[in-house]
Amino acid sequence: MQIESFIQIFDTVNFSNDEPVFPVGKLFDYHPFLSPEALHYHNFIELGYCVRGSGVFIVDGDVIPFSGRCTSIIYEGQAHIAQSIDPEKSHWHFLYINLDCLYSGHHSWGLYVLEMLKREHYDFRNLVSYDENPELFEMVKLILAEASEVKANYLEVIRGLVYALLLSHNRSTRPKTKSTTHAGRVRPLHDIADAINYINIHFMQDINIDTLTKVSNSSKASLQRKFHAAIGMSPMQYLHHLRLNRASVMLSDTKKSIAEIAMDVGYNSLSSFNRHFQAMYNMSPSSWRKR
Repeated sequence: MQIESFIQIFDTVNFSNDEPVFPVGKLFDYHPFLSPEALHYHNFIELGYCVRGSGVFIVDGDVIPFSGRCTSIIYEGQAHIAQSIDPEKSHWHFLYINLDCLYSGHHSWGLYVLEMLKREHYDFRNLVSYDENPELFEMVKLILAEASEVKANYLEVIRGLVYALLLSHNRSTRPKTKSTTHAGRVRPLHDIADAINYINIHFMQDINIDTLTKVSNSSKASLQRKFHAAIGMSPMQYLHHLRLNRASVMLSDTKKSIAEIAMDVGYNSLSSFNRHFQAMYNMSPSSWRKR
């Protein structure tokens, strides 16, 4: 499924009941670029785990830092991109799964999983670190290993592991106070896709609201309204959110000075960086680094 303005990077996967996962017979190595790709989404589930490195995932407008070993579960229709922090780039393995094909003919349990995945009614975490939930990380790793090694009855093993994984992940969901349909979730993000992509690529530069209105061909009031509808914050709040989440990872994973990090993420003065960081994390950058 593809909507204009969303660049679906991996949009040519042909699934079948005999081949419900991709890739098969190898591990898919992926190194997110330092400059993020454009927002995209899929009509299948994307499982992944990070071997090393750090960066940020952006999922449905949420900026989620990652560092070291962690696992990702991206559901159908979730607009997302990934970006590395380290110049050597982070190292991920991914697997794509079509649940309809995977559980075709296994209605006694498969349909329950598919029914459970009405994610528009729930809040949940797309990225989970190994330290927070090592079992979830190991399940994802096992699923990808089964797909890459193609041992006897590997699809049966994957079917059971995916079932257990989704049930386990479901434990962390919380009902939303206001649910929306799939189209309702995607449409607002589509409306601000050009501005989001511009911020994701140019966040290190000076960006103001006038620039974003030109990029999105929208009025200031309209753009503000669309951002709040899609991700619950203004365009400039999203810019600071992206910069500061990235800075928080750099403070933990690099030896750069705080002044260098401030410049790297787009702040022209250390005082401005410190002020925004304190407001978001309720502590100074130096306290964050010591912690």
